[in-house]
This record gives sequence, C-alpha cells and structure tokens, in this order.
Amino acid sequence: MQQVDMISEISSYESRHRQILQVLLLLIVSSAVFVAGIGKLALTDPDEGRYALISKNMIDRHNFLVPWLGENYYSDKPPLYFWMTAGCLKIFGLDNPQFSARIVPVLGGLLTILATYLVASTLFNHMLGLLSAGCLLSTVMMVGCGKFVRMDIYLVALTAMTLWAFLKGYKQQGPTRWFLLIYPFLALGTLIKGPVAIVIPTAIIFLFLVWQWLIGQGDWKVLNHMRLILGLAIIIVLAGPWFLYMVTQYPGYAHEFFSRQNFERAVDNQSQLGHHTTPLIYAATLLIGFVPWTGLAVLAVARYTKSALGRGSRDWESKFLFLWFALIMIFFTIAKARLFHYVFPVFVPVAIFLGRFLYDYWQSDFPRRRRQLTFAWAYPAAFTVWISVVILYILAAFGSGWLQFHERWIGLPDLYGNSWFGRWGWIITLVYRLAIAVVLIKTFWYLWRNWQLPQLVMTIGAAFLLLMVDVSYTDLPRAADLASCRRLTPLVKKNCDVNTPILEGPVTHNQRWSLPFYLGNGYTIKYFSRTADLADYYKNPGKMIYLIRDEDTYNQCKYILGQRIEVLAHYSQTRLLLIKPKIKGSQSDLAANYTNEHE
Repeated sequence: MQQVDMISEISSYESRHRQILQVLLLLIVSSAVFVAGIGKLALTDPDEGRYALISKNMIDRHNFLVPWLGENYYSDKPPLYFWMTAGCLKIFGLDNPQFSARIVPVLGGLLTILATYLVASTLFNHMLGLLSAGCLLSTVMMVGCGKFVRMDIYLVALTAMTLWAFLKGYKQQGPTRWFLLIYPFLALGTLIKGPVAIVIPTAIIFLFLVWQWLIGQGDWKVLNHMRLILGLAIIIVLAGPWFLYMVTQYPGYAHEFFSRQNFERAVDNQSQLGHHTTPLIYAATLLIGFVPWTGLAVLAVARYTKSALGRGSRDWESKFLFLWFALIMIFFTIAKARLFHYVFPVFVPVAIFLGRFLYDYWQSDFPRRRRQLTFAWAYPAAFTVWISVVILYILAAFGSGWLQFHERWIGLPDLYGNSWFGRWGWIITLVYRLAIAVVLIKTFWYLWRNWQLPQLVMTIGAAFLLLMVDVSYTDLPRAADLASCRRLTPLVKKNCDVNTPILEGPVTHNQRWSLPFYLGNGYTIKYFSRTADLADYYKNPGKMIYLIRDEDTYNQCKYILGQRIEVLAHYSQTRLLLIKPKIKGSQSDLAANYTNEHE
C-alpha cells in the first residue's frame, strides 16, 4: 500500500512538473510573438504618443505623482500605467523609446494569457487551459493589444485575474483566503482604468451568485466568505491615497475624472468626450478580432450558451462564462461612448468557450457525437478558418509591395533608407509568403480530407503566429509610421533649432503627441484650435515649422505666405511645412492684412 502511494505521489509530481513546463513554453512563445518588432514599431497618434509623452514628462519633471500633458495635469486616466511606462523608459532608456514604452503592453499580454490559462484550468482542467490560452494568443486582437501602448490589455488581464481568484474560492465551498486575492486585483485595475475595473468583475460575480441562488444551486453564504468589508478596506488602502492626493491638490479633479471622464462619457449622448458610433462596431470587433478562429468560435459560443441557458442545467461553468461574455457586451452597448477595443475583455470567455469546444470534440466519440449540430459544423467551420489564414498570407504578400510604393508616392522618408532591403525587400516577402500560402493549402487540404481536426487546428495556429511575427518585423512598422511623427522628427531637427517656433493646428483634440515625444526636450510646440489663432505667427518674419492636417488651412496658409512655404513631407492628409525667413522687400502684405482682419 505504501508503495502504491509513493508511485501515485511520484506520478502526481511528474504531472505537475510537466504542466509547469508546458505553461512556461506557452509564455515563452507568447513573449516571442508580443516582443517581435516592437523596437521598430513607431508610437502612433493620438493615444500611444500621448501615453508615452505623459510617462516621459514624469521623468523630465521628476514628478511621478501627477500625470502631466503639456502644461496641464492629465485627468482622463489614473497613473499606474504611466508609472510602469516611465519605469521602463528609465530602465531601458530612450535610445529606442518605442521598445521601452511597449514593454508594458507586452507584460500585460503575458498576464492576459496566463490569466486565461488559470481561469480555464480552474473551471475545467490543465489541458483545456492550454488550449484556451493558445487560441486567445493566436488572434488578431490579442497580438495587436499585446504590442500597442494601450491600457485595455490590463483591464482584460486584471478582470480575468479577479474572476480567477473568485473561482478558486468558490470551488472551495467554504471560508478561504483565495477570496482576499480578489481585492488587490480590483485596486490595481482601478489605478489603471478607473471605476470600470471594479464595476465589471463585481457585477459578473454578483449576477452569477444571484443566478445560482434562483435556480437552487447556490446560497448567499459565499458573500460572507468573501469578507466584503475587509476587501473594501484593502481597495481603499491600495488605491485610495493617490485619488485623495489628487482631489486635495487639484479641486477640479474629482468632477473632471469621476463625473466627466467616466459618468458623462458613458451616459451623455451630447458629451464631447464620447466616441459615438453604432453598437454594431462590437460585433465587427468580435468577428474580425477573433480571426482566424471566428468560425469555430461562433460554434463554441452557440454550443455552450445553449448549455448555460438550458432548463435545469447544472453546467455552472458555462453559466459563469456566459455572464462574463453577455454582461460586458450589454454594458458597453448601452454606454454612449463606443470604441472597438472596449469589448476586448469578452475575448477571454470566448477563448475558453473555444478551448472547451475543441477539447470536448477531441475527447468525444466522433461518429456518435457528430450528429450534434455544433459538432457537425466543426469541419465546415475549420474550413473557413483555414481559408482565412491563406487569405491573410496572400494579402500580406501583396500588401508589402503596396506599402513600399505607397511610401514613395507620399514622400515619406523611407524606413530603411537606401538599403538593399529597403528597395527590394518587398519582392522577397511577396515570394516567400505566396510560397507559404501554397504549402498551407496543400497541408490543410490533406488534414481536412483525413478528418484530422487536432492537427489542422495546431497547424493553423502555428501558421498564423508565424505570419504575425513576420509582419511585425516588416510591414507593421511601415504602416505604423503613417499614423506617427517618428519619421518626421529628423526633418524637423534638420530644418530648425530649439528656438524655432513649431506650430500644429487647427486641432480640437487628437494632437500629434508623438512629435514632442520624439523631438525630446528643448523643443516647444504650439497647438491651435482655430486658423485665426495663427494670425500673429503669419506676421513672424523668421523661420517656422508648421504641421498641418487639412487642405483648407494649407491653401489659406499658402495664399498668405506664398513663396515662403516649402513642403518637407506630405502623407495621410498631413503636411510638414517649412516656412522660410522673410526676405525684406520681397514679401507681400497679405499676412499683415490677414492679421488686421482677425484682430
């Protein structure tokens, strides 16, 4: 008997050891995907440039308590994300600032993948956790959010970690310290995204407990085990001091952050802060963002939503995931402010649904189970997944050539200069991507005809991740520069010094914050909201740099300043103008007349 127990213990140890190695391998692959190309990827406007500039200002001002943007404190978001970015800029330096700034979303991406694995493993088992995390990693949305400087990745990760801590405690069916782990995650989420980081996970937990109680499968003792008063104290102690500091030091902060930035943006159709668009943007985000797994993911959500809503169903795991999915979709659909990335948190439960679908399919007796509707459609759905990956390779092949010539047409300085790869690299990528597409067609066709769905899924995932890494080093840096000022800064520095006025306008929001970030200290940029505000600068006889983004203002500026204007770069409706010094006696009085008319 003792020998049997020893063998069982050794087997359990080896199993845990193997699981740890598999999770480490998953995180290593995730790191390779997220880190790929981030050193070349320019910080885009407006959000990435803004967040990086705020973090850099913390270092320059030696003030890490208050986020500053220009001459004003930044009230849109709490400080934790800026603290992390400033720390990375300090540690990794400003020689490659986009790499330093993007380390933070990379860490957020890894935390999201780990959280997905932990939640799925807690709900089901280790293998299903690996499947779910792998499916999430190999989606367009996950790869993008794991590279770009945005806070949403941490809302996703900390929401998932909060719910994981709850599930660990819930499965204990009694008092446990796992519940106390909920509150630090809520506090961290609040310091990154504000009240929404508390509202979403707590609403999911509360509605789940209500649902379980209504169908007679749960009771309210769980709330006592969660020690809510102690949890609230933990949140206040961890997150409260910074908000208290801001409220006491800046009297208008409470109204600006809590009322305008959170409440008004969500409920007021007339709010200037909101992003008002159709709710259909969220359906499009799910369908496009879950590429290449969209077809299979639709089947998985349909299958387990039916299981969750079935009369007398005891599938509480599906109920929990369904609430996670449905509540976030309803919450952001009702809210007046809508951006596609707001629903990124639902990608975790969808990925777990998909992981469970694949796991159940592979564990089932296929000839018997394929009569079920969702299983019967598994192979046709896998066919659409296969087709989408092949199409992505073909689009990437020809897209590389389009980007190459587009840069030449718009006059943007070439990312690779006059190097051999800069001139002919697009031909190489065109050839090998088309070759890979042909190989994938033959491979997929063989696997599909032989009913080898597991091998087909693994091949699709590997092919997609390979393409994402490839694109991250080649095409994505070129595309990002179209929404950034990185390649304009050498032109600015070449044609002016720190005393030269640098102008941008007219802008009401979404300034090109990447320009001051890449220019560095010493340069001052003046932003204008109206063309008339430029009147005094039209009289300036000295040299100026002007970044302009609309045709009418450019035509007006050209009419007034005439031969003094030289276009240094023109792309994506953006012009970088050099306004040359006025030659005495050669310039007309149009600028003076324009100034008098607008004074």
